[in-house]
Amino acid sequence: MSGRDEVLDEDGAEIARPAGDEDLHDDSVPQRFRSRIITLNSYISVNVKRKRAWGMKIGELSRASGASPRSLRYYEELGLISSVRQPNGYRDYDEATVGVVSTIKSLLDLGFPMTLIERVLPCTGDAGPIEGECSGIMARVAEIRDEMDDKAHRLLETRDALTAFLSQQPS
Repeated sequence: MSGRDEVLDEDGAEIARPAGDEDLHDDSVPQRFRSRIITLNSYISVNVKRKRAWGMKIGELSRASGASPRSLRYYEELGLISSVRQPNGYRDYDEATVGVVSTIKSLLDLGFPMTLIERVLPCTGDAGPIEGECSGIMARVAEIRDEMDDKAHRLLETRDALTAFLSQQPS
C-alpha cells in the first residue's frame, strides 16, 4: 500500500483515486486545505432518476377506469377507494383500484343509489361477503335485481309491440 489513506466502497474494494489526487497528500498542500477538499469530496452524491415504483396518478386511473377525476375524488371522499399521498400532494392509486371503480360504475349504471353502493362494495371484495354485515344488504340487492328484471320484461314487450307495429306499415 502507498503512503496515502485507502478509500473503500461499500463492499470493501479499494476505489481508484482520480488523477491528480496524489497532490492533495503531499506536504506542499497546507493541511487546512487538504481536510476541506477531502470533506467536499466525501459529500458528493449522485441522484439517479428512477421510474416511479408506485401505482397510478388520478389521471391514469381516470383513463384506465373511464371515471372522471372528479368522480374518483368523490369516491375517495366517501371511502370507496383510497390513495396514498405523495410528498408532492399527488394521489397514488393501487392497480386494483381500477377494478373497484369499474364495480362502482357498473352498480351506478344498474341504478344502485350511492348509499347502497357504499354498503354493498365491501361485500364484493376478494374476501367475499362478510357474514353478519352483508347478509342484510343482500335482500335489498335482490329487490333491485327483481326490479331490473321487471324493467327488462317491459322493454322486451315494448320492443315486440314496436316490431309488430312496424311490420304492419306499408314499405
